Amino acid sequence: MLSGRAAMILLAAVAVAGCGQSKKQEIAEFTKADAAVAAPPVPTHYELDTPDAKVRLILPSGIDRYGELHAKLYADGRQELLDFVKTAAQDRARFAAKGKAEPTPYEHRVAWTITAISPHLISLRAAWYDDTGGVHPNHGTKILLWDRQRNVAVLLSDLIKPGADTSLQDAALCEAVTRAKAARMGHTDPTSWRCPKWSDGRAVLIPSATPYRIGGMMFLFDPYVIGAYAEGDYEVLMPLSEFQPVLAEGWAGDFTGSPSPAFKSK
Repeated sequence: MLSGRAAMILLAAVAVAGCGQSKKQEIAEFTKADAAVAAPPVPTHYELDTPDAKVRLILPSGIDRYGELHAKLYADGRQELLDFVKTAAQDRARFAAKGKAEPTPYEHRVAWTITAISPHLISLRAAWYDDTGGVHPNHGTKILLWDRQRNVAVLLSDLIKPGADTSLQDAALCEAVTRAKAARMGHTDPTSWRCPKWSDGRAVLIPSATPYRIGGMMFLFDPYVIGAYAEGDYEVLMPLSEFQPVLAEGWAGDFTGSPSPAFKSK
């Protein structure tokens, strides 16, 4: 038989062991519960095919490294597609109610790509395609500029010094657009279209020849913006040298050098 002191030591050891085992079980239960409620990974694409519409969203490769940006692109893009499907169903039901032939199912596609990444910024563009049974399908682009530090979208105008005079940049952009139109269409009547302003243009950032920096902007013009639909869309490259003097100090460190040779105007 154990002495009184030995029995007490044994009981203490059993208690400690039991406590340790209990703690392990508690941790295991919490881990199991966490796994049960953890949000699933955000998808990188979304598709839906209904009798009224076919829609598709594609997100860029590597977007899963930027959690909040990834979640925003997917949530916003999915909602846009669901709204499109709802509109398509309403349109087709209205045609049927009037005894008219229903149009073919609508189609809408959106595909995002990353154009440039710098220490503080990610620039993205989306190509969209839209067919609602009209004379011809439509297509165009969307842009998004993302502040990596604050995880918020920013405007291109935020990159420019407050109150900066951009008249020189306006002139340079107008000249570049005029050259692009002349190269494609020959001489055009200058009264038939309006030169875009720097402040109301839509552009994506373009990588510099220096890695991890920005070397320019590519201004995007969808059909109808600076010409007839038959002209198509334009992409006009503006090197950093054209706008570096008006860059806001807070962003200036992300810009240096000249545009990467891989990017050219279309």
